[in-house]
Amino acid sequence: MSENPAGMSDNPESSSIENGVLSARDEETRKLEKTLKSYRKFCAEKETRKTLLKDAAFLKMLTQCMTDNRPSVMKYLIQILLLLTEKKEDATFLGTVEGLVKAIGLAQEGPFTPNDY
Repeated sequence: MSENPAGMSDNPESSSIENGVLSARDEETRKLEKTLKSYRKFCAEKETRKTLLKDAAFLKMLTQCMTDNRPSVMKYLIQILLLLTEKKEDATFLGTVEGLVKAIGLAQEGPFTPNDY
């Protein structure tokens, strides 16, 4: 499988820059996108994926990020979930992660439209 299953560019969405200074929100978004991009790359590697599925901090971060409403963040999360659920046993395991299924359910009700992407 390619590193980029959903066809997203490896370049994070450009942030708005005013007077050459990133806003705190833009900087936070950039850092989170960079982190999620790294996780997506790790999830593409089968051996690393096994390790991540055992990492409580990663699973907690994944669950917490599901409440994020930024389209660029959601794109990375979707790509990560696609990679993590390639194997039935991994998908079954993710279903047992505390709060993840509920967070995914709430995220799918988000206010996104195709134009957000």
